[in-house]
Amino acid sequence: GMTTFDLTQKNAEITNGVLTQGVTYFLTEQDAQDNTNRIDPDTAYVNVNPNGNPINPQVLYVRVEDSNSACVSFTTLTIKVISNPNPVTPDPIVLCDYNIIVPP
Repeated sequence: GMTTFDLTQKNAEITNGVLTQGVTYFLTEQDAQDNTNRIDPDTAYVNVNPNGNPINPQVLYVRVEDSNSACVSFTTLTIKVISNPNPVTPDPIVLCDYNIIVPP
């Protein structure tokens, strides 16, 4: 399946909460290394290929750059759409009261 992901929801986990580290997402490892063709917007990414077909699961490449030291590191993020189960209508429940007292 496919859906829209807000990739920025993983930023704090990727950086361990370090506020000076910027996170950008890419479709290929080479793009992450070259810092080109970033996923934009990273708040509304849909997991499809250029032909419009879903990619599930999909590995994204993450570039983490520290604004203080200019150090760059890389990691990956795997996204996966999990289908919702089909709801099942249960059989009706029949309640019987066998303790009814009928007056004589």
